[in-house]
Amino acid sequence: ANNPPSLTVGGPNTGMVNDSLSFSFRGTDPDSDRIRYHISWDNNTSVEEVLPPSTEQCWFPGICFNVPQYVNSGTTRSSIYSWSSAGTKRFRARAQDSRGAYSPWVIKTVTIGEPEPEPEPVTYQLNVLTLPSGSGSATGAGAYNEGTLVTSIATANPGFTLLSWSQCDSVTGTTCRVTM
Repeated sequence: ANNPPSLTVGGPNTGMVNDSLSFSFRGTDPDSDRIRYHISWDNNTSVEEVLPPSTEQCWFPGICFNVPQYVNSGTTRSSIYSWSSAGTKRFRARAQDSRGAYSPWVIKTVTIGEPEPEPEPVTYQLNVLTLPSGSGSATGAGAYNEGTLVTSIATANPGFTLLSWSQCDSVTGTTCRVTM
């Protein structure tokens, strides 16, 4: 008599949309038969992945066959899978021995969440004034995201001279640099 193998499925119980999650499959066969693993990622009876995958062997040009591959009983194989939508996901797997006996399907449940949305950038308004009014102009006024390095350049009108800047991180001549 050929006894069916047993199967243990490991891996995370939670993940995020589009995360690559690694799952392990370990089967043992009471008769020490070699085994392979069938995985149905969409939790139906169709098999989307077999570990190890079959290999193609050609006996004559144009006459090729897919030959099932097996691993020793007790060998763990892994596969990576991701889901493109959030929710409770289930997949099933089973082990098959080299003499055709199957383990029962093992169902694994994974809760997939939505990734956190990117936070809105913090923006600051930069006001640039020349005093007294009419003494000159300065560039750089506007709204900037936090962390942006802004360079402001002052130009004095005839008869005026730039005396100083205020609230700059650094000053070089008529140039003020500030990090928002």
